[in-house]
Amino acid sequence: MRPPTVYIHGAGGSHRRLAYLRTAHGLDRSYKRMEPGECGLSIAVNDPQASLDVLRLGNLLVVEGDEMPPWVGPIAALNESLAGTTVEIQALGLASVLDGRIAPQSETYDSPIGSGAIVASLLRGANAGAHTGIGTTATLDSGPSVTELDVGGHSVLEA
Repeated sequence: MRPPTVYIHGAGGSHRRLAYLRTAHGLDRSYKRMEPGECGLSIAVNDPQASLDVLRLGNLLVVEGDEMPPWVGPIAALNESLAGTTVEIQALGLASVLDGRIAPQSETYDSPIGSGAIVASLLRGANAGAHTGIGTTATLDSGPSVTELDVGGHSVLEA
């Protein structure tokens, strides 16, 4: 198995790659359906790419290229080892971004509408305040028709 490639991307809509973490080791990640997974790894304190601008809470940790599905999620915690030689990075799965955004209280659908349109509407609302970095394709499949749905007050992930 190939070792994974670990990057840090900026948060928000641009997802600009900020760093390639060459010293990443001790990778442990989980994937969950419709729940935030988790990822943890360590890097050397002297990693040339590991500046405070790069290791900012909310920036996206990206792990790919090791025959596993790509893993993406916002950095949630940073901890320096007692010996001062490594920094542990903890990140939550991308679903955590949607789990933290609440659908508008009055968001209801009471006439037939495609589920794809509902997803697009929920993502637009989730991105209205501060962009989540999650969007839809220009050709979002309309999906099965929904005749009655009340999503108000739930997280976007729950909806």
